[in-house]
Amino acid sequence: MDCGVAADRLIYANPCKTRSFIAHAMERDVRMMTFDNYEELLKVAEFHPNSEMILRIAVSDPTATCPLNLKFGCDPVTAAPKLLKQAHEEGVNVVGISFHVGSGCNDASAYRTALQHAKNLCEIGEGFGFKMNIIDMGGGFPGAEHSHNPFEKASGASPASQPHTDPRRHPSRRRICPSSPSPPPPSIRRTALELRSKTTKSKITMTVIHQMELIGSNKIGVLPKRVEALQMCREIACEKDSHLNDSSFMLVDLDKIVDRYNLWKRELPMIEPFYAVKCNTDPVLVRILATLGCGFDCASKEEIDVVMDCGVAADRLIYANPCKTRSFIAHAMERDVRMMTFDNYEELLKVAEFHPNSEMILRIAVSDPTATCPLNLKFGCDPVTAAPKLLKQAHEEGVNVVGISFHVGSGCNDASAYRTALQHAKNLCEIGEGFGFKMNIIDMGGGFPGAEHSHNPFEKIAETIRDAIDEFFPDTDKRLIAEPGRFFAAGPFSLVANIIHATQVPASKITKNPADDAEPGFMYYINDGVYGSFNCILFDHAHPVGFPLFDVAENSPSMVSTIWGPTCDSLDLVEDKKLLPKMAVGDWLYYPDMGAYTLAAATTFNGFSKPVPMYVMTEEMWHKIRDSCHI
Repeated sequence: MDCGVAADRLIYANPCKTRSFIAHAMERDVRMMTFDNYEELLKVAEFHPNSEMILRIAVSDPTATCPLNLKFGCDPVTAAPKLLKQAHEEGVNVVGISFHVGSGCNDASAYRTALQHAKNLCEIGEGFGFKMNIIDMGGGFPGAEHSHNPFEKASGASPASQPHTDPRRHPSRRRICPSSPSPPPPSIRRTALELRSKTTKSKITMTVIHQMELIGSNKIGVLPKRVEALQMCREIACEKDSHLNDSSFMLVDLDKIVDRYNLWKRELPMIEPFYAVKCNTDPVLVRILATLGCGFDCASKEEIDVVMDCGVAADRLIYANPCKTRSFIAHAMERDVRMMTFDNYEELLKVAEFHPNSEMILRIAVSDPTATCPLNLKFGCDPVTAAPKLLKQAHEEGVNVVGISFHVGSGCNDASAYRTALQHAKNLCEIGEGFGFKMNIIDMGGGFPGAEHSHNPFEKIAETIRDAIDEFFPDTDKRLIAEPGRFFAAGPFSLVANIIHATQVPASKITKNPADDAEPGFMYYINDGVYGSFNCILFDHAHPVGFPLFDVAENSPSMVSTIWGPTCDSLDLVEDKKLLPKMAVGDWLYYPDMGAYTLAAATTFNGFSKPVPMYVMTEEMWHKIRDSCHI
């Protein structure tokens, strides 16, 4: 609409909308909206009584690239007629039928089936007095001219009996919304509290924030004493509820960052941590770590600038990407970032041309094959066959090599991989010194756990590393560094998402077991998903586990549930086949340990915002860091 498009040329085609978004649609006079369940009718009745609703039915091509009927659409035979009747009873205006056969449709006959259902449902809707004058055929059309299922073939899929509706929206249907729309009749008026499930909230004693401070341009709430993240999130959610604010948020406990740093220095005092910026680029996290004395592992021009713009000196950075663009190498030289990794001859040639003053660190491939994200397929040279040759080539090209680097894999499970890597590093340091290099740096990469309840505790990994250092580098003058990412970032961040939609379905729809057909199940839609913070499910192979933010009533039965993200993509699945008590629109879900590889790769796909970080720190910790922090 900011491009000048009128409201009557828009359809709000998401059957599960947040209450605040529905209210926004009314403010902008966007009337056409889809629905596929009774709960959505109630929300629309309260927040947009002048809407023109289009019933979404589930008719899908099962061979489509992305089938959508698991997440959206009601059964056109059993559920749709009932919903039309309920809409009539609730006074909600229905104007048509919608379907989506699946993104990347392969079988065009699905359109014919859907149109046949649409024709039947239009007749039923007209029987309730609705003017069923819109058929929305969704998507699924090919995007490439060379598609195996040409667009021209799909266009011939309409049924022989033509629907009695004009496929174009008739101009006369547009009405001007009065400046003060009349409220919905009492029979359909709902309050936000009535939509919520009956949860037992323990008495919330609100923590008094003594003062607000700034770290960079970010506001920090200073607390008189330590407050558990769960309790603080409950307080924030109560405050948001009082203002009918249902946006998701990320609580950042800055004291936990300091706790993790202290744990590192206790267990591995001989190793300098260089925080892996790619894990989470949050500026407050970066500034706190810089103040504590961390170095930084950067993988791009942008990450270098993020860190150095916080006042960090170039000698506290390592450009730890073995395959860099030429312009990024030149940028590193401009900013005097010298430590860089390489694992191939071609990189040596680029560096020799664009950054002759660099101090190169050879990356070898030694990985834990059971790690969450093994990295040796993409990065690292063979430590036995390729690495000695590369050291020789670096000597011949006049490129200065100063050490050895490795990464055993993100989310390491077998700590013995560090020992193997350090043994190779010792041998290669001796070879490098034979070529005249001062091999004075060992970079042990990442792989360190980020959650305190990890099945492979940091203390156990640290013990293995200490023993290996004593074995291969006793009494050494070498500089030992590592690149922990999730170790620092995961724990301090807690995500709280709001349930924007809740609908009861047969449990069999979730379990895929016909025997569960008579049992109730629930599908919940929250305002964050895999295109947002939960991208870690796809990119980091994570399995986030959430639970109700507030205590539920005693003896509340648990029912099999699915938690969907907010977008219109069926890939946007957060948790499946999860046991939860019955919840409702407006309730909150709490996800701890959500700082690693979440916000860093989050998008605003479909127009859904990223959760807003909210920073807190104790007064004691603030006094400790404020004089040294670059604020």
